[in-house]
Amino acid sequence: TLMNMLIGVLCESVSTLASYEREGVTLNYVKNELEGLLRSQHKDPEDMLTKPEIAGVLLDHKAAGVFSRVGVDLADLIDVADFYLFDKTEEIRFAKFLEMVFELRGSNAATVKDIVSLRRYMLEEMWNIEDRLHMALGQTQQSQQSQQPRMKKQVSMLVGPVLE
Repeated sequence: TLMNMLIGVLCESVSTLASYEREGVTLNYVKNELEGLLRSQHKDPEDMLTKPEIAGVLLDHKAAGVFSRVGVDLADLIDVADFYLFDKTEEIRFAKFLEMVFELRGSNAATVKDIVSLRRYMLEEMWNIEDRLHMALGQTQQSQQSQQPRMKKQVSMLVGPVLE
């Protein structure tokens, strides 16, 4: 029985090591492919990347194949890229982009960090909607106030002859 337990521990260790190795190979594959793509667009991956440069990568058909092979849904990646990558900044590092790509694989389980990020995203969206509503309400009130004297004049012109 002790021998069986040791064999079980050994098998689990080998399985875990193989999993880490597969992850490393996948990471290197994606990194090399995306670096090659950036270089083909005359961009050094060590430099900071801008929104248009990331958009160029996301819209490239070769990158779409890379993302698909590692289990990243390109449509979801595009949806969250602006919020997730460019949160209060105009440029990011290539390593941050790779990190996001690997966090958005379908095989990953949701984490507390993911839930916190979702909460933050939802709050920011609600604040943006609230700001737009306040702005629209302010414009409506301003428009009504500017039209009020003209409407009073029109009403007095219409009602004045009737009252006389």
